[in-house]
Amino acid sequence: MYNEHFTQPGTYLRFYLEKKGIGPDLNHLLLVHSDQILLCFRVYIVYLGEHSGEKTYNEIEENHHSYLFSVKETVEDAKSSLIYSYKSSINGFAALLTPDEAFKLSEIEEVFSVLRSQSTKYSLQTTRSWEFSGLQQLQGSKGFQLKEDLLLKSRYGQNVIVGMLDSGVWPESKSFSDKGMGPYPSSWKGICQSGDAFNSSNCNKKIIGARYYIKGYEAHYGPLNRTLDYRSPRDKDGHGTHTASTVGGRRVQNVSALGGFARGTASATGVNYKNALKILNYIHSTKTPMAYIVPTTTELDSKPAPFMASFTSRGPSTVSPNILKPDITAPGLNILAAWSEASSPTKLDQDHRVVKYNILSGTSMSCPHIGATSALLKAIHPSWSSAAIRSALITSAELNNNLGMPITDAFGKPADPFQFGSGHFRPTKAADPGLVYDASYMDYLLFLCSIGIKNLDSSVKCPIKPPSPSNLNYPSLAIPKLNGSSTVERRVTNVGSSKSVYFIKVKPPPGFSVKVSPSILFFNHIGQRKTFTITVKANRVNKGMGKDKYAFGWYTWFDGIHNVQSPIAVSVA
Repeated sequence: MYNEHFTQPGTYLRFYLEKKGIGPDLNHLLLVHSDQILLCFRVYIVYLGEHSGEKTYNEIEENHHSYLFSVKETVEDAKSSLIYSYKSSINGFAALLTPDEAFKLSEIEEVFSVLRSQSTKYSLQTTRSWEFSGLQQLQGSKGFQLKEDLLLKSRYGQNVIVGMLDSGVWPESKSFSDKGMGPYPSSWKGICQSGDAFNSSNCNKKIIGARYYIKGYEAHYGPLNRTLDYRSPRDKDGHGTHTASTVGGRRVQNVSALGGFARGTASATGVNYKNALKILNYIHSTKTPMAYIVPTTTELDSKPAPFMASFTSRGPSTVSPNILKPDITAPGLNILAAWSEASSPTKLDQDHRVVKYNILSGTSMSCPHIGATSALLKAIHPSWSSAAIRSALITSAELNNNLGMPITDAFGKPADPFQFGSGHFRPTKAADPGLVYDASYMDYLLFLCSIGIKNLDSSVKCPIKPPSPSNLNYPSLAIPKLNGSSTVERRVTNVGSSKSVYFIKVKPPPGFSVKVSPSILFFNHIGQRKTFTITVKANRVNKGMGKDKYAFGWYTWFDGIHNVQSPIAVSVA
C-alpha cells in the first residue's frame, strides 16, 4: 500500500469520501484508514490564458475562487484550497485538487489547461571567466581592468533587473553590497519578503527584492524541516548565492576559495582523484609522512580552451527536437563566486568549514554568464525582445578554441552543436550582431499549434494546416527525421548598418544539400526585415546513416563586417 505523509499548511486538509467512478489506479494515491478510502489532494496548476487588464487583483482572486467553488462543496473549501493566484504575467492559479476535481475544471470552456504540479525534489544543477569571455583584460601587475566599450555602452546594466529562481541568497556577502549605487529602477513593483533569518533590511539597492515559494512543496511533503533549510529567501545551500553573484554581483578584490584558491597566492593545494589516491597510499605506507609544497603560481591562458566538459548538457531536445538545443555554451568549469555561510564548501555533513566564496562547476555556472550578458545587451538595446537578444548571442558565438582549432570535448575529440550549440559566447560581438532573428508572440503561438498545443489564447485559433515546427523564426535549424527534402522559412531584421548587403555562405551537413534563397539580402535602413527560405535535401549517400543519428552543418550571412552564423542539425527518417 502506498504510504505518504499527508499534511497541508493552514487549515485546509479535506478528503472526500466514497467518490464514485474513481478506482485505486496509479493516478490516485489512496490512504487507507479503518474501513474508509480517502483520496489524496495534489497540487494542480489551472491556466486561464491572459489577463484582460480590466480587473483588479482582488477581482482576479475572487474569480479564481469562483472556479474552485464550482468543484468544491463549500466556499471555505474553495478559498482554503487556493495556494497561489497568478495575477500578473499569466491568469491562473495553483490549488489542492483531487483528480476528479481537476478533470471537472478542465472541462470548463474558459479553462485552457489543468496540469498537475510535478512533485519531484529537484537537485540544483573559472575564476577569470569574464576575462576569458572578452569583458576583462590583463594589464601587467595592476591585475584585471575592465574593457570599457561594452560595459560603458551598457552603463554596467543600469536599470536592468535580473530575476533569479534558485536556492536563495546570502545577503551579507560583499558581492551584494550596494555601496555607491543609485536608487533602484522606478519600474520595480516587487517586495522583500520576511522569513527565517531574513527581513526587509536584508534587501538593498543591489538586492532590490526577494521572495520564497513553499506552499506547493509543503502541500506535498508537509512542513519544511527548518534544520535543513530556511523558510525565507535566505540561502542555506550556497547554489543560489553562487549563481546570483555571478550574474549580478559586485567586483570584490582578492577573494579566494578555501583560503587560497584563485587569489593568485594560493595557500592550498588541489589534486585530481588519481594523485589523491597516490598521496593517501603514501600517507598509509609510513609512520612519518612528509610533503613539500612549493610556492604556487596562477596559470593563465591555459590551452586548449574552451573545451566541453563531461557534464555538458547535450542535445537533441527530447521536448521539441525541431529546436536545436543547447543554444550556446559559456564558462561553467571551476567558477569562483559568493557562497552561503550556512553551508560548507563541499556541502557534506562532516564538513564544518565556513567560506565566503566557493568554486563550483556545472551548467548552472554557465547560465548566469549568459544571463549577465543578456542584461548588458538589454541595457544597450532596450527595445530588443528576448528573442532578439538570444539571436545576437547565438549568431555571434565562437567555434574555435584559443589554439585556433575547432572546440573539442573533454577527451580532445571534436565537439558538435549538440554539445556547444552555436559555440562559445562572445559578449562584445553579441552587442553588434548585424542581423537578428526576432520572434513575436504570434510566432510562438503558431509553433505551439504546430506541435499540437492549442487554445492557449482564446483570441487566436490555430490554422487548419499549421506551419512546420521547424519554421519557428529561430537562429538555428533542426530537422529531425527528414524524409526526402524540407523547406523552412526564416526572417532577419537589420540592426547593423543602415545600408548593407549580406551574402550567404553554406557548409551543408555531410550527406545533405542545403540551398538558401535568395542568396543575397539588400537592406536600406535599420529595422528592415527580409525573408528567405532554406531547403535541405537528403542525398543518396546518407541512406546508410543510422536512425536518430544527426549530421551537422552551418549557414552564415556576412557583409564584410558581421558574420551571422547559424548551426544546422538534420537526421533522416
